[in-house]
Amino acid sequence: MKKSYIMVLSNEEVIISEDNPYIEIAKETIRLRPQCQKLLIKLIECKLAQKVATFDALGEALWGDDGGWGYDKKNALIHCVKDLKKIIGDNNIESVHGYGYKLCCSVKQQINTVDSLPDELITEDLPLNQLMEHVRRTTYFFTRVLDEINSNSKIITDTLNDDTFYGRLLENEINQLLLLSEEYVAKKHYMEQTLSDIRNEARHIENINCHTHTFSYTFEVKIPTHHNYIDSNTRKRINAIYQEAKAIYQSILDTQQQILLLNSHIKYIKQEALNELKN
Repeated sequence: MKKSYIMVLSNEEVIISEDNPYIEIAKETIRLRPQCQKLLIKLIECKLAQKVATFDALGEALWGDDGGWGYDKKNALIHCVKDLKKIIGDNNIESVHGYGYKLCCSVKQQINTVDSLPDELITEDLPLNQLMEHVRRTTYFFTRVLDEINSNSKIITDTLNDDTFYGRLLENEINQLLLLSEEYVAKKHYMEQTLSDIRNEARHIENINCHTHTFSYTFEVKIPTHHNYIDSNTRKRINAIYQEAKAIYQSILDTQQQILLLNSHIKYIKQEALNELKN
């Protein structure tokens, strides 16, 4: 999946994505031309790595090579930097004489893949008495994803409810957004059910554990150490559900990226149409 970044411009968070040429600054949707988008992504990557974007690195990003810095390429880079400065602000890109350029604003990478999640929800050395707390802590991440879906659904609804003059112009885009929206909501319900399955499994194990320890206390029976941990079959069963949740999550993210791109495209077309009317 393509990477996304958050850039802070005048206390406003602006999302920059490798697969979305649109950015929104001060409520205005701007379409970056391909070279400007590549340049900005490389500047952000170098900023996160705490280094200057060298001319060689920029050449690699823009043209796929780092050699042959002739007049044409230098001129193209200068124009690209000027265009980008007009969009994000002149003081946010600084020239490092004879070396390259650096980004001066604050940036961070968005975590939008399953790579940041652990491979297994339940590990071999997890004690039974820590099970529910561990499940709550890990599935909280997925719960935040569901909250984000609710927020994005409002954005989609607002877009679909806008039936101004350019509605017919955007008929195909609107229909496509509707289909993606329905798919998005369906995946949300699937995720909710999967999380419920994980929690129910964990509660069932916890209840069995509670009864076992009550029995041992009542009849003064000493429980073997291995009974204080989750057996391998149960662990595999919960981890299988967890893997399903991760797969749904990645699918949700893919759909979300499509929605964001389409939504930005719709807003841009509307904006251009309004500008034409004013002129």
